[in-house]
Amino acid sequence: MLQFISRFLHGFKVEDILSEDAVEKLARASDVQQAAGAQQTADMIMGFSAAGLLWTVIFSGVGVFAFLYGKRKANAIYIIDGILLLAYPILIKDTTMIVLVGLALSAVLFFFKK
Repeated sequence: MLQFISRFLHGFKVEDILSEDAVEKLARASDVQQAAGAQQTADMIMGFSAAGLLWTVIFSGVGVFAFLYGKRKANAIYIIDGILLLAYPILIKDTTMIVLVGLALSAVLFFFKK
């Protein structure tokens, strides 16, 4: 079953799904990003490396916990920090920055506990 799903998902090409005009626009956008210095490698998913995705999931999990705990205890610092932990990976793609910002926001939870 897993092999079928893998073959099914990898069998699609962008050209099969989108029109030729849309494929050309995507190619031009990719060329513009590469010219601007954006590094895109084959092992990246939506601009994230595998490590970046892992750290994003970890810090987002901490954010969900902080948000729910802050909501339960009516603590605005935990609620805001939880929302920030959930939202910041959308804006940051560099793995090092994801870790540094995540650690800083997680430290807020530690230093402002009641």
